[in-house]
Amino acid sequence: MKKKLTKKQQQNLLLILLVVLVSIALVAFLIYAQNHPELFDGYTVAQAPPTATATATLAPTDAPQDTPAPKFGDLPAYADGTLQVHMLDVGAGDAIILISPQGATMLLDAGDVGAENVIIPYLEDLGIARLDIVMQSHKHADHIGGMQKVLESGKFEVGCYLRPAANAGSDTKMYKNLLAAIANMGWPDHQLYFGDDAVLDAWDSSVDFTVYSPIEGMTYKNPNDTSIVMKAEYGTTSILLTGDAERPAENAILAALTDPSELAADVLKLAHHSSESSTSKNFLWAVNPVYALISCSAKHDNPDVVIMQRLRDLGILDSNIYITLYQGWIITRLDGVNITFTTEKEYAP
Repeated sequence: MKKKLTKKQQQNLLLILLVVLVSIALVAFLIYAQNHPELFDGYTVAQAPPTATATATLAPTDAPQDTPAPKFGDLPAYADGTLQVHMLDVGAGDAIILISPQGATMLLDAGDVGAENVIIPYLEDLGIARLDIVMQSHKHADHIGGMQKVLESGKFEVGCYLRPAANAGSDTKMYKNLLAAIANMGWPDHQLYFGDDAVLDAWDSSVDFTVYSPIEGMTYKNPNDTSIVMKAEYGTTSILLTGDAERPAENAILAALTDPSELAADVLKLAHHSSESSTSKNFLWAVNPVYALISCSAKHDNPDVVIMQRLRDLGILDSNIYITLYQGWIITRLDGVNITFTTEKEYAP
């Protein structure tokens, strides 16, 4: 005969059964909740945070978090709705990357021999695979030394090549080889002169360019003076880029303008790495910048103490003078109203 369960045993058995049923229901609920979080008025089942992965990156990924929002819909990852001017640290030379508000790209100069080892990784880190415009300010080695290797790397599609419509001195073997490489690639090769802005204005309709030099028909004795001098304007903000133009070119520009104040710009990239042969007082006063950019090394005693004092005499604060020798790469962003700067290294003048 089977032994009959006591009342207490029956109660314990029911309690165990109830616990099992509740556990099954709870598991089922958690599974359902995790698969249907939208049913719970914004509350979701907690999940473990993702694991952070450290990556080594170049300048552009260190941009400040308050970068203006894009203004033109879908933009390439490297565009942010501002006119960006990246001045790379290539020692005693110039290498500048411009990115338009809508994502058009331009490489202006390519430093001396070996600078391609800075320029190519920088462009790749930005994610740039096409250079809409490649431009040399003039033919000296510290501006074109790395150009041929950048162009022949096979990493970048090129829209066109721009250079000054003036020449001075004999062409070096380096420059002849570069021109031959450009011809071999079949890229359009356009020479710029004073007032020849159309090809630049087509780069991005929101950015206005003015080319001030070289002046068509003028004879130059120094290749530095053949440098393309041009201003880029976006909204009410502007930057003047000067290559290595020296006093004769500066004086010719001032003489060609009805009103020298047409040169006025918020930012001035000082010519010839701040050497005293450039940035004459009359030219600087006409530009009347708030900010100054200097690409240089200490190799030629730059930045020049006379020019630095000239900037201060105009009222430019030391904190508004940006120098690759001290700060590494420098990114200038013009959003049409405001101008901001990001540097590789901090420097307190």
